[in-house]
Amino acid sequence: MTDKQRFGLKLRDLRKKSGMTLRELAEQVGVNFTYLSKIENGALPPPREKVIRKLAEVLNYDQDELLALGGIVPPDIAEILKDRQAQEQVRTAQARRVQAAAKKPLALPKFSVPFRGMYRLALPVLLVAIVALSLWFASPTQALTIVYSNPGSGTLGSAYTFTVTVTVEDLEHLPLLNVDVIIYNVADPTGHRATLADLPLDTTAAATHNPTQGITSGSASVAASADAHWGYTASGTGYAMWEGQGYYFVPGTSGGYGYQGGTGPTSITYTIVWASPASWPAGNYQIDTVLTTSTQSPSGGTTFTKTSGVFTLYAGGGGGGGTVTPGTTSLTGKISANGTFTQTVIAFSADNRVSVTIPQGTVGLTSSGAPLTEITITPIASPPAPPAQANIIGLAYSFGPEGATFTPPITISFTYSSEDIPAGVDPANLVIAFYNTATGTWVTLDNITVDQTTHQISGQVSHFSAFAVIAHTAPASFTASGLSVTPATVNAGTEAIITATITNSGDLSGSVNVVLKVNGMVEESRTITLAGHASQNVSFSLTETTAGSYAIDINGVAGTLTVNALPTTTPPTTTPPTTTPPTTTPPTTTPPTTAPPTTTPATGGGGIAWWVIVIIVAAVIIIGGVIWMMISRRKT
Repeated sequence: MTDKQRFGLKLRDLRKKSGMTLRELAEQVGVNFTYLSKIENGALPPPREKVIRKLAEVLNYDQDELLALGGIVPPDIAEILKDRQAQEQVRTAQARRVQAAAKKPLALPKFSVPFRGMYRLALPVLLVAIVALSLWFASPTQALTIVYSNPGSGTLGSAYTFTVTVTVEDLEHLPLLNVDVIIYNVADPTGHRATLADLPLDTTAAATHNPTQGITSGSASVAASADAHWGYTASGTGYAMWEGQGYYFVPGTSGGYGYQGGTGPTSITYTIVWASPASWPAGNYQIDTVLTTSTQSPSGGTTFTKTSGVFTLYAGGGGGGGTVTPGTTSLTGKISANGTFTQTVIAFSADNRVSVTIPQGTVGLTSSGAPLTEITITPIASPPAPPAQANIIGLAYSFGPEGATFTPPITISFTYSSEDIPAGVDPANLVIAFYNTATGTWVTLDNITVDQTTHQISGQVSHFSAFAVIAHTAPASFTASGLSVTPATVNAGTEAIITATITNSGDLSGSVNVVLKVNGMVEESRTITLAGHASQNVSFSLTETTAGSYAIDINGVAGTLTVNALPTTTPPTTTPPTTTPPTTTPPTTTPPTTAPPTTTPATGGGGIAWWVIVIIVAAVIIIGGVIWMMISRRKT
């Protein structure tokens, strides 16, 4: 029987003796009665110390004994054992007992102790001994921890780098589901806040991971490095000690990261490069790291939050080292003599609506082949006209120096306003385009991503020019294709499914009437609405009762349905049976004789077969023999 089963049985016994129902006990303790039922059944481990004390109080039972049964050392005993002098006393007492045992044999006095009293005495003593030995033989270890690199001061509008390390100690199983890092101004934590949500939970190379608040909260890149023992486990129970309190988890199939199975401490370290907006106020800042565990823990999802120390971000120039022109990012100390970036650089426009992210190791050169010295992002007052049936969303920006090249390509990002998007345009269809001065045309970038939550659109570029977000506005235009009839041949009265794909090849959303025609006559129609460049399959069911070939049409796309007549059913011919009257032969009467009758064993189904008789006799003999042997052994 496991510890949690013993605790559950004891709890059930105490509750029944008190005459309380599960629901009544749960209400008095302040927990869910379903949770209490699972503890009684041994499905969940014992609850936390506070709940156990409340249970003992309501059930009028000794708190220390119930705590001990739940595997929790009472705080007064734990405090005593933390004291170095108390530890020395435990060791001295143990040494004396060992010496005494070596001098004389152990003699156990004979006395009678009631089982209940013996149990109450032995269990706390055993727990104290275990804790004492652990203090003796093992050096103290920390539990779940979140540690920051020493974040120092920085400059607003420039990259700010720091690390966060999450460590899980040996034998602790943390079903980690989510990690968020939040950077904020201490004086205005809600107005100036950058949330880096859902950080990677395993080793990941540096990648763009921008704040959920959008470009107004800056840009960021995140790299994750997990040690060899870090990993994901799909199921299993868990336990973690956080700031002196123990937490149990039952992740079930949800699983989580951080399990190590007794292999020693394991950790994951995040290296975060955050380019703070130049427009944010100078002052004190802090960082919160929030860990979220399995939502199937006994009391719901648990979060652990650790706040960094305070650090200062100064206005451009940092503590009096000069000024930085908004929209201009100096590359002094960030690029080598051959144009290789020695650190990740994130540059912003003056309004913080546009940024460029240049990873470490990128080679950036001017149009003449010299290393870059600065990056500029400035709005264009009078941009070139957009393509036909298209709008520029917001402002166009000039990225400088004009003609600069980058190997490999870098990322530029725009924050768009939904109010600027023309009616009927799906934000997912927005694009970033650069202006080709040689041809006088806007050219759309490849590898564009649109985040409709943060209203941010990004793309890859290998050179600097004028860039803008463009929404194409060609009217909705619908076509049908891919008509299918399933099955193509049916029997009369059997259903067939007619399907066609309707596509909107325009940029704006619109509605279209989809019509099914059979032999040129309208059979059924329905109206659908599609966003620009979207497609949808439309299906109709058709049942014809007359055999023949039917011409099928959906919005100009043709097909054929063949209907076969039902097969003719011929009733089976029944031949009446021929009846032959029985022939009756009068019985022959033989006068009786006085000779004794001869008995012949029956061979048909009326009598008992000899083999049955043999088996019965053998069984009787065997049973009689066994009984005789048992009686003989008892007499001897």
